[in-house]
Amino acid sequence: IKHKKSNDFLNLLVITNTVKYGFWTILTIPLFSEMFLPAGVQTVVPLFGNLTLTFQLSSLNWLLVFLHAIMALQSLLIYPFVKKWQLGTIFIIIGWLFVNDYFDYWLNTYPTAQLNYMIHDPRINIIIAQNIIVNVFFLTLFLIKWRQQWVRGELKSV
Repeated sequence: IKHKKSNDFLNLLVITNTVKYGFWTILTIPLFSEMFLPAGVQTVVPLFGNLTLTFQLSSLNWLLVFLHAIMALQSLLIYPFVKKWQLGTIFIIIGWLFVNDYFDYWLNTYPTAQLNYMIHDPRINIIIAQNIIVNVFFLTLFLIKWRQQWVRGELKSV
């Protein structure tokens, strides 16, 4: 930005990942609060069936949630710098998000400290659902932006 140079691929990669992992943290810290510096007052919220949500959040936990919300919002600063919405770039970025989730949640490649605990907990399905929703949201948004540029004739090739 400082040198007035922009790379659409990197911009889209940063946008998608800051939003996705910002939201991931916002959901994961309260959902698995017992893993993240357990302290503070415990609150139990019934969800459905036997599934409950237990909060044990300290001030530091809330600070992490707040900072990751700000991180997700920072993507709005980069969004205006995306000039061309190329289909290849869109599919590579969205493919990256889905492949990353596949490795994390089906091949269990995320850190082993969390592996044995999180993967067998039914609450992990909430996080997986959130990841899929974010991925599909970005795919839809990016395809809409690509279509708008295509209709206006701003893209010379697919």
